[in-house]
Amino acid sequence: MADFIPTPTYVPISVYLGSLIAADYSFLSRLVITGIALRSVKSSFHVLSVVAFYGFITLGLSSSALYKKLTPDL
Repeated sequence: MADFIPTPTYVPISVYLGSLIAADYSFLSRLVITGIALRSVKSSFHVLSVVAFYGFITLGLSSSALYKKLTPDL
């Protein structure tokens, strides 16, 4: 008798994308909270957190624009 192999269940891509988007917002929110905390204690590392925040924003926007430019209209 042949072994029964069940058909794999379908998992929509939005499940995976939703977790990635949540991870990005979680990271950015922790970076903002860290920057606020560093500013409140007048730390010199506050500048580093601001530069990192704007760097990640610039990286995200530029990669999005590059992706839109390089992919065909579907």
